[in-house]
Amino acid sequence: MKSDRFDLFFQTLYELIPLLKKRFQLTHEQIEYGSVTNTHFPLLFVLYSSGQLTMTETAKRLGLSKPRMTLQVETLFEEGLIERLTKPEDRRLITIRLTEKGGDLVKHLKALMKDKAWKVFSALPDETLEKTLHALLTLKEVMADTEAQSQCDKKTAAQ
Repeated sequence: MKSDRFDLFFQTLYELIPLLKKRFQLTHEQIEYGSVTNTHFPLLFVLYSSGQLTMTETAKRLGLSKPRMTLQVETLFEEGLIERLTKPEDRRLITIRLTEKGGDLVKHLKALMKDKAWKVFSALPDETLEKTLHALLTLKEVMADTEAQSQCDKKTAAQ
């Protein structure tokens, strides 16, 4: 890809992220769950899709520092949405997972976000939706491939 096309690609991607956030972000009134905010969504959704993870792995996946991760986990723990698990042989290794209440909240939030998306996209012609779906699936595949390659490169470098 030529440099000018890559510049357009990057600029489009860069502009898309805040547009998506603005369009699909839920308000505090829609969340209606104590001190849970939009900043907690990535953590909730990662745990929902991944099951249980260590604090370190979760922080890596979200690109958060350990102190920031700890603050988010503490809030969600206090709300009864996640639980911390330790192993007797190594109490320093903390694993977190959603509680049943946390899973129910994520399902509720996903339904609200899906409704918002429906309102935005349902009026579009089928052809436009199909092109958009194809583009999103391709982007997801490319991102998954680059993430897998990055993990492979890290393992190779560590050896």
